[in-house]
Amino acid sequence: MDVSLELVADRNRIVSIAAFGRAGTGITLIGGAPGADPGTEIRRNAWRRLLPAAAAGTLRVVVARTYPLTDAAAAVRLRRVASRKGTQAERSCS
Repeated sequence: MDVSLELVADRNRIVSIAAFGRAGTGITLIGGAPGADPGTEIRRNAWRRLLPAAAAGTLRVVVARTYPLTDAAAAVRLRRVASRKGTQAERSCS
């Protein structure tokens, strides 16, 4: 969040589901917390930018680390680290 606040001039473009301590910075807070916008419109319209970027090859998804399913415990430990960036997704492959 610190990097986003430093680099993005228009704070209305920053959306968070977790940075409720930053409510006074002008960012948009979405989710189920008290006072948060449920994010319905943002989620409903996200595809309008994401799909064209994916089709153009300009959508950048950063994967910090992957784990085999046999090491799922390590992935869970990483998720608990406060300094993590972004979102974690687990995937199992057969």
